[in-house]
Amino acid sequence: MDYLKTTFSFLLGAGLGVAAGILTAPKKGKRTRADISNFIDDTKSELEEMSNQKLAEAKSYLNQTVETQRKNAKKGIKKVKEVATIS
Repeated sequence: MDYLKTTFSFLLGAGLGVAAGILTAPKKGKRTRADISNFIDDTKSELEEMSNQKLAEAKSYLNQTVETQRKNAKKGIKKVKEVATIS
């Protein structure tokens, strides 16, 4: 959670800094709007890439957890069968 909060804060600060710099620069409005649009597109792409990476990590973790639980369940079933045949 702290990682997400820190990342979001950093990106927000960077975005505001870039936006302030672009808006105060002595450029024509058309060029400034193009710069802002490009920045937003780049940031969107970076966020999508980070989101996809985190989603892949979460899926991997979930698959590992499911596999571990499956193995534990098989061991449990085996033990129950052993106890049942002894009685």
